[in-house]
Amino acid sequence: MDLITSEKSIENIELSVLEQIPSGERILVSLPNGIMLARVLIHAYTSGIVSVPVSPSATAKQISFYADHSEATFLYNKQGLNRLNNAYSNPLDNKAAFIMYTSGSTGDPKGIVLQKPAIEQNARVLSNIHNFKDGHATCLPLFHCNALMMSLIGSHLAGTRLFIQHRFDAYDYFANIRKHRIRTATIVPALLEELVECNPEWPNCLEYLITAAAPLSQSLAKRFYQKYGPRIRQGYGLSEAVNFSFLMPKLSDEDFVRLYIDNYPPVGQILPGQQYRILDSGEVVIGGETIMNGYLKNEEKNRETLTADGWLKTGDVGEMRDGLLVLKGRVKEIINRGGETLYPVDIEKHWESIGLRKPFAAVQIANEKLGEDIGLCIEQGGISDLSMLRKLKPYIPSAVVCAPLKTTSTGKPRRRDMGAKLFSITENDIKYASLLSLAADYADSVISQIGGQPVTVDSPAGYILREAQRLVAHRTAIDGRNTNNSLVEAAPAMQLQKMLVDNINSLVQGEVAGEDIVRKEKGLWTRLMCEWPMDAYARMTADFLIANRLLEGKVLEAGAGVGNTTRLIADAINSDYIRTDCNTQILSKISVRGHCEFYDFNQPGNWRDLDTIFSVNAIHCASDKQATLCHFYQMLKLGGTLVLGEGNNTTNNAGTPWALNGLFGLFDGWWNVSGFLQREEWLQMFITAGFREWGYSQLRSGEHDLGGVLWAVK
Repeated sequence: MDLITSEKSIENIELSVLEQIPSGERILVSLPNGIMLARVLIHAYTSGIVSVPVSPSATAKQISFYADHSEATFLYNKQGLNRLNNAYSNPLDNKAAFIMYTSGSTGDPKGIVLQKPAIEQNARVLSNIHNFKDGHATCLPLFHCNALMMSLIGSHLAGTRLFIQHRFDAYDYFANIRKHRIRTATIVPALLEELVECNPEWPNCLEYLITAAAPLSQSLAKRFYQKYGPRIRQGYGLSEAVNFSFLMPKLSDEDFVRLYIDNYPPVGQILPGQQYRILDSGEVVIGGETIMNGYLKNEEKNRETLTADGWLKTGDVGEMRDGLLVLKGRVKEIINRGGETLYPVDIEKHWESIGLRKPFAAVQIANEKLGEDIGLCIEQGGISDLSMLRKLKPYIPSAVVCAPLKTTSTGKPRRRDMGAKLFSITENDIKYASLLSLAADYADSVISQIGGQPVTVDSPAGYILREAQRLVAHRTAIDGRNTNNSLVEAAPAMQLQKMLVDNINSLVQGEVAGEDIVRKEKGLWTRLMCEWPMDAYARMTADFLIANRLLEGKVLEAGAGVGNTTRLIADAINSDYIRTDCNTQILSKISVRGHCEFYDFNQPGNWRDLDTIFSVNAIHCASDKQATLCHFYQMLKLGGTLVLGEGNNTTNNAGTPWALNGLFGLFDGWWNVSGFLQREEWLQMFITAGFREWGYSQLRSGEHDLGGVLWAVK
């Protein structure tokens, strides 16, 4: 097998140190994804050593558990090979090749014992179907079953080239597939979302992509088909059955549209060497040559998971349609985050170890790109410091609710109920990176244009210059990512950026105001607030209001402006809806149910007993934000809800500013009062104002936390 990688530098490893490990011994492998990990795993596999591959991000406590539970006698990590003081109490037969750890719904992680005959049966079937002899690529981590069992072992058995994408990047992945003449490649839906949006040119050598680990949605299948045709094959399987058990055949255009776009996408036909049954409960069970030997040291779980005749209970509900398996959902309340299976109890154990105080619960929340994401429901007093919410790695929740937990009569958390109306949004990493990069280019131009001119500190120009310098100071980190300016150049924000550069000297000299610049292009202000990236805040707020039925009573919108949110909720509001702004003339430009009124949210309002107050990207302009929240509190009825759509001033741990901070310095209320705050500041003000419950949902792009929607209940 010829291993190829996208890694810029590869650590040299001396495989001879592994020769001291006798056949049958167990080695815990905790290495970053790449060539080094691949070589260690293949050496162990061919030498009869049982490998226990785990994520390099595993904590010291997790590593200790894996080592003790697997009874590994060696540990291979970035520091090299280390001898462990373990002795066997649970011998394995000489066919065992891997112990793969997967979290259990309760208790400690489970160790899946996989034998060589089962692995090779599965890997050979798949390498033959996908013709690995013509080259294969993966962008998935080798310490997970898909990449390890199919891509690595399958390529090894086929004696072919395997390209390992060290870190996923849509453009790099396709460029490397083209460069190395790869015929088939793996992906998961979360990464497929990014690939479809970036739309790199399809490599002529690539026959199709193979996707699994999470369901492929109709929406994503349609968008993929519109750009690339039917060149994707979905599969399904579990680590307990080595890898794939079902795989879709290659489809014609007509069949792809019928099966994937007009209907919920199926996961395929059973693979040779395996069988399936669907129980009366709807649960899919699998039998055959690839089923695990069992969970290590867990007979109770073995009895739960394996039937008396050795069939595997998948925990998934399914049905057959046109001879193809269609999955209908999960039996248990696991969180499937972009193909990564996460169990709430394990997440909660981690959170508690960091300092969260019970009662709290990890719940499933919706995320269009990832399928599901992690939510946290916690009661008052469970968080000693709001900044702790950013320190819960690797399980940082993307939605948080601080309110009494919903439980069953026996005290068990009703996770589905608590997470049912929560969601987060994950945007294209490359798209936002492109926005940041282009904004930094414009910031360079602003600094260059101003040159040595004196600039009044307390002025729009002074604010814009400071933010330009702040953004450029993070240039190295910003330029470290792939970008594609064509994804963002047409955005109204970029059009206004160019106008800002063209007019910066006039702004410095006080000849024009920011409003004068934006008025040069008719409709630009409305487009700026209603199109990407600003539209995301309005969409999140509208979706939250509608999902939680917060528009059914007496509702007030503060700082409604051009109606970026109003337009999205028009069908859901009633005659009691009150739309307010300091500029009532702008309110008249769109017509919806309810009525318009003047309201300056810097002052107390005359309304009382409101059910809902909401505002999007406006309240940060309040001269005294704490006072404004107190005004809102007084206007709400007991149990009433305040909802805010707001961004974050800085978006990552490195302190990178939000891409458009400087641009919005053109406008009064931003440069002279306040731009975006940080989420923790809003939450603290909610608490200070007296709200009894609060929560938020994130808008994310890669490492960047862009803010999102916040809410509080009186």
